[in-house]
Amino acid sequence: MTSWSDETWKLVIDRLNRGVITPFLGAGACYGALPTGGELAEEMATQAAYTLGDPRNLLEVSQYLSVTVDPLFPKEQVHRRFFGAAPPNFADPTEPHALLAEFPISVYLTTNYDDFMFRALARNRIRAPIRDFYRWTPALESYPSPLDDTFEAHAAHPLVYHLHGMLNLEKEDPDPLLAHSLILTEDDYIRFLSTQHSLPAPVSAAIRQNSCLFIGYRLADWNLRVILQALKTELPTRNFAVLPLWGRDEKERDATRSYFDKYYGSALNIQVYWGTAQEFCQELRARMR
Repeated sequence: MTSWSDETWKLVIDRLNRGVITPFLGAGACYGALPTGGELAEEMATQAAYTLGDPRNLLEVSQYLSVTVDPLFPKEQVHRRFFGAAPPNFADPTEPHALLAEFPISVYLTTNYDDFMFRALARNRIRAPIRDFYRWTPALESYPSPLDDTFEAHAAHPLVYHLHGMLNLEKEDPDPLLAHSLILTEDDYIRFLSTQHSLPAPVSAAIRQNSCLFIGYRLADWNLRVILQALKTELPTRNFAVLPLWGRDEKERDATRSYFDKYYGSALNIQVYWGTAQEFCQELRARMR
């Protein structure tokens, strides 16, 4: 059963069709194609014989490796793990990237490192997407950007913007500077929150002027918490989030839903769809028919 009313669904579909929703994609949008954060952390922890904390906590394990081996080492490990991974099945009409690529959206935002959203858009011959990432440290400013003062994102030339860094997965060996762009360790998140670098104008406008749709995140996801903390003053309109509901029993799930509906609704003007990214896309596709 949907957690949204028919009126909310009509509003979301209308805004998607008009391209006035800005998607924020999290790791759950890639479910099945890439390892989860917990799985990735466990692989790295096992290889490093990590015993100091939770082996499924990617921030903790990455921080440990950055200190005991080298700051770039865990980021290179992520690149090597992702390289060669088969993309999602874009022919599936309910695959999140492929479905979102159907709408005339100008800016797609993601905290993922992969290029799946770019690839989904590039499948359409009338769309010429570009990728770029947030320069959250001075060192990253030297990496060339496809965005200049005259750049304007539009449906035929959409921008996929990576807020937490991106990887060039066309190359087997990681690009050192691009690897540095990944926000992966505990120190990275702290530094990201303290940065004063401005977002490019098209990205800032897409956040301020459109509704935002957060998809592929979890309630306890640090990526979501960090993004909402950074953007809470930039979300003036009604926004939407797709979040899987957790709890040991129905009573606990009801309590969780009630609390977070109030939290997201009152503090951030976000209406929550309780379900996975895949469940949301299945219902969205069904309601579009």
